[in-house]
Amino acid sequence: MLLPLLWPLALLAALAGFGRLAQRLLRATPTLSTQFLEAPAWGLAAISLLGSIANLFSLAGRTPLLIATILGILLLLLDIPLSLRTSRSLPTAAPRRPASRDPLFLLLTAIVTLLIILRFTSSLFATFSTAPGFQDIVLNPHDDMHSYLVSAERLLQTGTLGHDPFNSRLMMSSLGTQHLLNAALLILLPEDRLHVVDSGMGLIALCLAAAALARRAKLSRALAAALILVPLSLQFFYVNISATITAAAALTVLVSAAIEESPPTPRALLLWSLRLGFLLASACALKGTMLFPACFFAFALILLRTLLERRPAFLLAGAGALAAAILCLLPWMLWQYQNAGTPLYPILGKGFHATAFGILPFPNLDYLPEPAAHFLRTGIIAPAILLAIILLILILPRTRRLIPRPLAAAAPAIVAAWLLTWPVLAYSTQMIDLPRYITPTTCVGLAAAIAFLCAFALSWQQSHPRSPLRSLPAAAFALLLLCTAADWSKVYFIILPSDFSRGLVGPHPTRGQNDALVTQIRNLQSAVPPGQPLLVYLAQPAFLNFTRNPIYVIDWPGETSPPPGMPVYSGPDAVRNYLLAHHLRYLAYAYRTKANFPPDQRYLPYLQPRYGNIIRRQTAGAFAFQQDLATLEKTSRTLYNDGTNELLDLASPATHPTTSSPNFP
Repeated sequence: MLLPLLWPLALLAALAGFGRLAQRLLRATPTLSTQFLEAPAWGLAAISLLGSIANLFSLAGRTPLLIATILGILLLLLDIPLSLRTSRSLPTAAPRRPASRDPLFLLLTAIVTLLIILRFTSSLFATFSTAPGFQDIVLNPHDDMHSYLVSAERLLQTGTLGHDPFNSRLMMSSLGTQHLLNAALLILLPEDRLHVVDSGMGLIALCLAAAALARRAKLSRALAAALILVPLSLQFFYVNISATITAAAALTVLVSAAIEESPPTPRALLLWSLRLGFLLASACALKGTMLFPACFFAFALILLRTLLERRPAFLLAGAGALAAAILCLLPWMLWQYQNAGTPLYPILGKGFHATAFGILPFPNLDYLPEPAAHFLRTGIIAPAILLAIILLILILPRTRRLIPRPLAAAAPAIVAAWLLTWPVLAYSTQMIDLPRYITPTTCVGLAAAIAFLCAFALSWQQSHPRSPLRSLPAAAFALLLLCTAADWSKVYFIILPSDFSRGLVGPHPTRGQNDALVTQIRNLQSAVPPGQPLLVYLAQPAFLNFTRNPIYVIDWPGETSPPPGMPVYSGPDAVRNYLLAHHLRYLAYAYRTKANFPPDQRYLPYLQPRYGNIIRRQTAGAFAFQQDLATLEKTSRTLYNDGTNELLDLASPATHPTTSSPNFP
């Protein structure tokens, strides 16, 4: 029973260990306490770089990941006494009030610690959605079962994410860091615990990074503890097991690293730019929707620091940071180019995406969802107001001098990125559920804005002791809790009780059934000769043996595929000829469930214009492919049929289907 709690904490400790190693190599400069607060988020960047190299050379399997976890824990255990010895040898700073005599700090620390424990524990029992009809479904039947879980299982079995050009989410959602984290958890825990990676481990890393951000802004310990309330107040939507909160942690530590006094020497400036690029790469590798806010923040930061400090050398530092980020991302980009024909979708090309081939049922980018309903939640009004306040403080000479220049550059840069993320993602994704894409940037931008305002209020108070601004920090956090009441009330009074009740009542529906599913799927696979490629459109493709056959997993049929694109709108004969031309003779199909996407009342509405062209296109492709398969079932030889799944030999004419599993080794 303790294993589900201890193993994620062990992985978090391993991240901290690798993070401390990276901090030492790149000469991280803040205090030791701040470095340890940032260590797990730094570990995300370190694992992203090391994992990308391991993936490229097929070395990221179960045993290497287990060894890496043990090594990370050892690095942390070795670093702690070394750091303590280093801290004792440093010159003693001015005496300050002990933490034990700061009741506000102790109270806030106790509150946020309790909330973190509740959130972490509940993530062990979470489902992917609280929407009606999905409360008891552990993993997303499409995103997770068709792609993200497949990627984690393939990593564990083969040591690499492999080449799967038919899986659109593998190309479009992100690079591979989150798949590595998911695979590491699956070494010892079952699939239904995977939410703890993002909403448990990721949340802890985010909260610690938020506290470090406050300390870098010269805020007190109590305000640093209070700033943790920002991520704890927001609702990060459980939609799948991809990176959301971990991406916010990576972006937070990127902003935090930017709040550093001007490096006095060229060598120090070079190290600063390397740190910036290293952390920028981590945010970009975790989630595709993090590309714009992270890159825009870095660009705006360099520009503002150059203007505020009148040092053109920062432009060279920005170029160095960009080069360092590209270098850190290069192994992922090489793998992605081999896999999908583009090193980074869509910035460096669309690769094997359907839009590159012109085989679409709907024009692209001619529809945007109605934005009015998302103004407050996704952040148009709030970041605009905060950015105006920050710029007003910076424009006035009397108030500008109260803010350290690094903070004066970083805060407006991230708030501007927050403001612009909504229209950019609204245009590029055309998705209705934009809040879940915006929330990570909202969290970081809000935390940075509050830290900026608190720093300004504290500086103003020193010269104006009786100014009403001394109450600004308390007012800011009170306003935070008021404005996010809809979020935190749902999280703590609806979602958490629901998660805990499911965990106490009994196991998740998928637990205990996996063995039977694995046996069923492996029986189907045994009808394919070893070493022969297999194309699958199944409900649970993650349970296949990826070492026995090269396996290509279709998630959205026709959305991505090798040139000239799978012709899902040209009839079954065109699909057969296309697949055979790509040496794909064997096709597995979950015909009874339609691979969890049947054309019924639940999914037919996805064809309506209000869902936008991307969802409409993906849905139309799935339904067209299912119609093609209905014909291919009749005209192709059936090698296996268990009443739910079937295996077709596209190169042989139809015969009577096999109704039992063949006894192949």
